[in-house]
Amino acid sequence: MSFNKCIVFVFLVFGLLFPRLSTAQEKQLTRLKIGDSAPQLVSFDIFGATINSKEWAGQKLWLISFFGTYCKPCIAEFPDLNTLYGQFKDKMAVVMINKGKEDREELKKFRSQYNLMDFYMIRDRFGVIGDPFGVDSVPVTILVGKNGKVLYAQYGAFEKDKLVSILASIIRKNLE
Repeated sequence: MSFNKCIVFVFLVFGLLFPRLSTAQEKQLTRLKIGDSAPQLVSFDIFGATINSKEWAGQKLWLISFFGTYCKPCIAEFPDLNTLYGQFKDKMAVVMINKGKEDREELKKFRSQYNLMDFYMIRDRFGVIGDPFGVDSVPVTILVGKNGKVLYAQYGAFEKDKLVSILASIIRKNLE
């Protein structure tokens, strides 16, 4: 067998035995846009309680914040999320989804440290939750209406002091 044929044979065998593994750079994630149907969110929170977005259908808006404990822009948005929740807590659920490797106990401490006690908190170490939402980096903030449609999606940090003003007006328009 000639050298060129051997090389082709090796590449062929290697390709068949070891299919290409997907990496974060190879994923073609589709970002959600206003009006898209939001993927269903079903998971356990850091306390073991089941979170299912279908339970909020027709009753509450849900705000999802994908974050990392290492992410300074994410942390900078937490006071605004608390302010927003304070204004609309009876009409809205806030779900914080951690994209890091922290365990539940670390996230419980982090939650307390940043006064995120009123929010659900979920771990998403492997992208199972984030991928259907088009999340490949943090921060990402997605507001979903009672009908399950995306009302707003922000991939990346909000400009300083814009989160509350932008989302509060959208929430007010969609409360009925």
